Amino acid sequence: MVITVIADDTYLVIPAVNCSTCTAEVKHIETWATTNNLRLNRAKSKEIVFFANGKRRKQASIPPPCPTIERVHSLRVLGIIVNTKLTAADHVDHLLSASASLLYALRVLCSSGIAADSLNDVFRSTVLAKILYCAPAWSGIVFCC
Repeated sequence: MVITVIADDTYLVIPAVNCSTCTAEVKHIETWATTNNLRLNRAKSKEIVFFANGKRRKQASIPPPCPTIERVHSLRVLGIIVNTKLTAADHVDHLLSASASLLYALRVLCSSGIAADSLNDVFRSTVLAKILYCAPAWSGIVFCC
């Protein structure tokens, strides 16, 4: 499956068997954008190829990249980092580093004498919100605080 990200919030999803239509599909989106007084920013457009079961197939079966669009190995989609294997590893790595920075800020707030209730509110609205965002989609479990 090939996903080409167009502009900031349009996603073109093309099955790998139809990768030959990528150029025509992008041209169609570009025409639609022009008709609606918009402009396709090809510099922001990205392409990612997902591999079945996280395993790369033979090099010959990988579809050729769409012309003028950069192919990437990971992509941020609606705030979630997805990679070619459709695993959460890249997103979790980013989440851990961001949470570590937020926890440092919370320690600074704690040392400056912020009330425990306020500190808990800040923790829930920053660190916990980052961790729980899209967690139900990964596991199928509904989390509540």
